[in-house]
Amino acid sequence: MTALSGPTISSPRVTVVIPALNEARNLPHVFARMPNDVHEVILVDGDSVDDTIETARRLWADVRIVRQSRSGKGNAIACGCAAATGDVIALIDADGSADPGEIPDFVAALEHGAEFAKGSRYAPGGASDDITVLRSFGNHVLTAIFNLCYRKHYSDLCYGFNAFWRRCAPALGLDATSGGSERRWGDGFEIETVIHVRVARAGLAVTEVPSHEHARIHGVSNLNAVSDGCRVLWAIFTEWRRSRTSGTAGTTWPAESSSRTFPRLRSAGRHHAQFVPGALRTSSRLIGTLGASTAVAGLMLWGMTCSTSAKPGGARDVDHLAAAASPAPRSAIATPDPGPARPNTASAVIFGNAKWRLKFHPTFSGSRLNHSVWDTCYPWANPKVGCSNFGHNEFEWYLPGQDRVAHQHLYLVAKRKRTIGISPTGKRLIYYCRSGMVTTFHSFQFQYGIVQIVARLPSHIGLWPAFWLAASSEKFPPEVDILEHWNRPVRPTGVFLHTVHGPDVVAFPHTANLAVGWHTFSLVWTKYKMAWFIDGRRVLHTDRTVRQSMYFIANLADSRDPSKYGCGGSLIIRSLKIWQR
Repeated sequence: MTALSGPTISSPRVTVVIPALNEARNLPHVFARMPNDVHEVILVDGDSVDDTIETARRLWADVRIVRQSRSGKGNAIACGCAAATGDVIALIDADGSADPGEIPDFVAALEHGAEFAKGSRYAPGGASDDITVLRSFGNHVLTAIFNLCYRKHYSDLCYGFNAFWRRCAPALGLDATSGGSERRWGDGFEIETVIHVRVARAGLAVTEVPSHEHARIHGVSNLNAVSDGCRVLWAIFTEWRRSRTSGTAGTTWPAESSSRTFPRLRSAGRHHAQFVPGALRTSSRLIGTLGASTAVAGLMLWGMTCSTSAKPGGARDVDHLAAAASPAPRSAIATPDPGPARPNTASAVIFGNAKWRLKFHPTFSGSRLNHSVWDTCYPWANPKVGCSNFGHNEFEWYLPGQDRVAHQHLYLVAKRKRTIGISPTGKRLIYYCRSGMVTTFHSFQFQYGIVQIVARLPSHIGLWPAFWLAASSEKFPPEVDILEHWNRPVRPTGVFLHTVHGPDVVAFPHTANLAVGWHTFSLVWTKYKMAWFIDGRRVLHTDRTVRQSMYFIANLADSRDPSKYGCGGSLIIRSLKIWQR
């Protein structure tokens, strides 16, 4: 790895708001993935009758428990936001369907200029293990109607994983005041749609963040597909109608917060010009009728599917379909395929006309790392003690416990924690960042081939993820850096070739924000050339090459002093594939 120091920018304080009702069995899964450096976690309890509160306190010592002032998910979100003290508020469900490990992606979007980071299962890199084809159709219909009414281009309307700057909260018009048992507008499932409407009306800068929705782990969802779907449709038109008549969001922020200023809000007259097309003014009834008819058809199909899954045996049917759609498990080191194997995400320019055969494709099944495939330290180190890459301005100490497997993914987890390690001279040394790395030194070494990694990079400033090839001879040079990334404004991404003879080959490609969503990193390595690709786009090529055996390394280093700037985040690897001819 080539050492380049990152900027010393402090991260915003993040408040995580979790509405919960009888979710004691799911909370361990949620808190296990919670980033360690969040400012606070607020659990808003809706009068749970199980051990939800006790479980939360056991799992997160500093958790703040807030009681709802009324009932419903919308009121829970309002109460949580009113109690938040962080710079950023992240909203996440308590059923385990949303991954708190993705929160850094949402924060990264906010740090890069967004005022509201909106989760999407349909954005490139997003996915869902829970939604069916027909329910997805209903969601698309509702999203299309919303986009038509508010001139947006959202891909997913009915998803509750969102984050925003706390200073923007007044624009949402959430009502946390006490109202007894009386339910108010926005207290129910429609709250997510209401929030999106008001964000659009306020003119906030919105970025969609790809998110992977997992199936609910325990219990039954409180969502009623038909009635709540109709509430979503009603929310779209109700908020639109209110905006046309009054230019207001319909409800007000709590009185204690009403004095806050919000410079992004615009006058009522400009609201109309911003989001109500002229055609909607003249033919709103026609568009409303057509939209409502289409939505009702979609909701009927959506509700039929949900009703089927709620019947006895419905869960078994869903599990059966999921199993049928999943690929059969492969061995850690795949046997050669009978013919060429090319991923759908790869461009034809990567593979050309040659018949490449998949030679290495480890899986991340179960809950433990397969140590017959993966080493957790450099080959010269004792993995039980740990290791680091001395002499490269790195501040982390790698430990096997920071390599974790979950949800068919490999997580290399960096965490700020006082750790005893070894200095370059062999003396005892205290490190303040422990992290994870893996290598294929003992399981797979190769010469020439195509390497492809699908991964999600961390967003914490200072973390230094890398995918690279090191010489089997354990000598440097050569070294091939498929990717090195620093989450910084200037030259955040680098690809490198360190050869035995001649100068290094270096490139700092211009890419989208790689700290948001999933990305594919590829290397073509032949006897006569090498080429690097990011998301199918070639970013570097050279006639110089390496002509000796190499092995693969993935690691999450820290380029800043964690005792001053912190250390927290995960490098998540979905797949690694290596082809050879």
